[in-house]
Amino acid sequence: KQDRLSGESISKLQITHKGHPQKDFVELIGEVCYPNLSINPPSIGFGCILNDTSKKQYITMTNISEMVCAYDWSFLEEESQVLFKKTKKMTQEEEKEEGITINEVFDILPVSGILNPGESETVEFTFYAGHGMSYNGIAVCSIEGGPDY
Repeated sequence: KQDRLSGESISKLQITHKGHPQKDFVELIGEVCYPNLSINPPSIGFGCILNDTSKKQYITMTNISEMVCAYDWSFLEEESQVLFKKTKKMTQEEEKEEGITINEVFDILPVSGILNPGESETVEFTFYAGHGMSYNGIAVCSIEGGPDY
């Protein structure tokens, strides 16, 4: 399995005997375990909120694997500058001044941690609205030895 998701692989092993026409088959079942999480809900939309206010949304992460999950939240590299929709006509100089890093608009708590098998944790996402603009950001949860969510 190359996707780093836990699961089973089922196949058959053929056994041939030297100097004998008999062929035997044995079913093989292999279980592959990776540290995996279930994230509910899988995405967050903050909607519209007033300028200079904040809104919080929560997700629940559950360790659905048999292994300890060490996780770390980050924002995508290419999303390090917040994308925004202009609400008024702006000059190029004003656009440069309005450039805000994604960490000034969104926050994640806790940003990292460890979950034992079957354990759950609530993660808080905060959006700080301002400047009369729309913001977009993509957060990634990286699992040590597992996939990215």
